[in-house]
Amino acid sequence: MNLKQSFFIRINILLLRPVKILLDKLSNVVWYNNPLGRRRKYCTKEIYLNLARNVRDESYPEIEKYENKIGFSIDKMWLDDLALHTQITIKKSKLCYAHGRVVYTALSGYLAKQINHQKKQRITILETGTARGFSSLCMAKALSDQNRYGLIITYDFLPHLKKMYWNCIDDNDGPKTRAELLSKWKDLMQNYIIYQQGDTRLELNKLQLERINFAFLDGAHTFNDVMNEFQKIKTRQVSGDVIVYDDYTKEKFSGIVRAVNEICINHDYKRIDLKSSDSRGYVITEKK
Repeated sequence: MNLKQSFFIRINILLLRPVKILLDKLSNVVWYNNPLGRRRKYCTKEIYLNLARNVRDESYPEIEKYENKIGFSIDKMWLDDLALHTQITIKKSKLCYAHGRVVYTALSGYLAKQINHQKKQRITILETGTARGFSSLCMAKALSDQNRYGLIITYDFLPHLKKMYWNCIDDNDGPKTRAELLSKWKDLMQNYIIYQQGDTRLELNKLQLERINFAFLDGAHTFNDVMNEFQKIKTRQVSGDVIVYDDYTKEKFSGIVRAVNEICINHDYKRIDLKSSDSRGYVITEKK
């Protein structure tokens, strides 16, 4: 190490690091201060249970056809139970948690394609947009059901160990951390999932992974954000690796549609398009 390098290292430690720490705290303070509401919504458990009953019997023909084609489908009772705590919320748009079925089947199909000598290798999965943790647990179940060694790294602005209200049935019991909210599925969390808090535009630059076998992108829904996440993934994928995109719906999220179309045309990814309804679409892409 020369004198110039030593000087800049000292400057970084003494001056820049404290500034970085302060800026990080300031930029994240809102996410540690009940971002989904300071009080629970005045809804009884029965209201959430009624909402769950209304959505759990919805039929999604395109997704059912995809499940039959790939040969894998998630256990419905398990899915509905997880969704009750993580997807049944009070909001204006129609409730739907079919993306859990999509990522489970897509990942299960990917795992089944791995040749025998690869089955002992670790499968690395990246997710953006953890939210309450629904989709990451669906992917963890796929790994568990096939007895595969895997790691899911999932990112969100929302912290994992901060008590808050989540706009879900569990709010009736008081504020909980995400870890507490998902305690029923503790084994899957501990065996497969690492929760990261922060902005992917910054945090993905720090990610030191040689390979990302599978990704589910459901974070920020702008063109630039989707492309930024893709750029961090594409050089870490080989032929056959997969990226799944949620909310491929032109009327609501034109940025996602534009980004996915550009990725498939210009970056050698083939695609499968699925819909749960006219207002909710998904795209499963595979690197050629």
